[in-house]
Amino acid sequence: MDDRLSKSAGKQETAKKIRPTLVELLRVARLGNLDETAEHIEKAISEVDRAVGDANNASGVAQKLNLEIRPEQLQDIFGSAIQRAVPSNDVEWDKRAKQLSTKVNKKAQWWRKLFRSGDVDRVRDVYEKKWTPEAALARFTKQAGDLDPIVWGDKRYFGYSSGIKRVHLFVLMRIIETLRPARVLEVGSGMGLNLLILAAQFPDIKFTGIELTSAGNEIAQTFRASPKLPDQLAAFSPLPIVDDQAHRAVSFFQGSAAQLPFEKNSFDLVYSILALEQMEAIRDEVFGQIAAVCSGHVAMFEPFGDWNMSPMRQHLIASRKFFAAKIADLPRYGFEPVFASEDMPSKLSFGVGVVVARRVLQTSGEKHAMTLVDAGR
Repeated sequence: MDDRLSKSAGKQETAKKIRPTLVELLRVARLGNLDETAEHIEKAISEVDRAVGDANNASGVAQKLNLEIRPEQLQDIFGSAIQRAVPSNDVEWDKRAKQLSTKVNKKAQWWRKLFRSGDVDRVRDVYEKKWTPEAALARFTKQAGDLDPIVWGDKRYFGYSSGIKRVHLFVLMRIIETLRPARVLEVGSGMGLNLLILAAQFPDIKFTGIELTSAGNEIAQTFRASPKLPDQLAAFSPLPIVDDQAHRAVSFFQGSAAQLPFEKNSFDLVYSILALEQMEAIRDEVFGQIAAVCSGHVAMFEPFGDWNMSPMRQHLIASRKFFAAKIADLPRYGFEPVFASEDMPSKLSFGVGVVVARRVLQTSGEKHAMTLVDAGR
């Protein structure tokens, strides 16, 4: 998983010098409505940003955690989700990439209104309607219309996003095996699918989830009440299930991540999978709460800014007010990164990697933030 973290600092400096020129060329191409030229320049910027990101990873985060993941393991887990690999100059890929860029621009105003600062109720309303039992199980089916453009390093695919979810789950399982926590919390647990599978894989660990929506919480409770783990969930697990009844011990709560209803130091591991992406408006409060209830480590599968430096991705994240933190921001919340990698498949729209960080003693800035958090409880 760490092969791409060995890029040289010289390559990083060269890339940094080239980028401003490419950005200016992109601006001129767009002003002149030279769409095809703009697309080629965006691809070049993406390559430059990847070089910078690789070097930043190598120098910025000391890899203190060995997850013992072999590249072929991730490839095998993701392989069944691939419809086809995409060569260079692929007409369908270029069309989808252009559609995505256009879609981002057209919907920017709508998303700004929907996820405007502090409007948690609107986020809740969207997912209350989106999450149903049928939607939960549909995640495990493959429909032709569900194909997404997916990137993994310098490789491109048309495939199913369910394969990305399985890769995330496998890496999380390796994190749990390595850290050996006794109590685990998922922030933004949705319909509970991750926790139910994890409990069946690690029956001796106490798993807990907190979800903003009543719909997600109710669906999770329904699945938990099943006498045995639903077959679709068991089949989706990237590792063989150990105990198909252990899911019944998972605890689910409904509530906001900005006001966690747990005692301090309640969990050895707190994790999120594409949940913080919707919490940028309350990021400081959420990180303060996570720091309060965490006594060990956090694991975050999120679109950190380090992995989303291309113009299209930056515009999408900014327009939708998605998670915009960088790995370097974590220490001010009381977390020391011990592992970071983007060496996994992601949708073309934005890159998702994993960061594992150790809970450390409070800094003076964090103490001030925690004082504000405690006052709001």
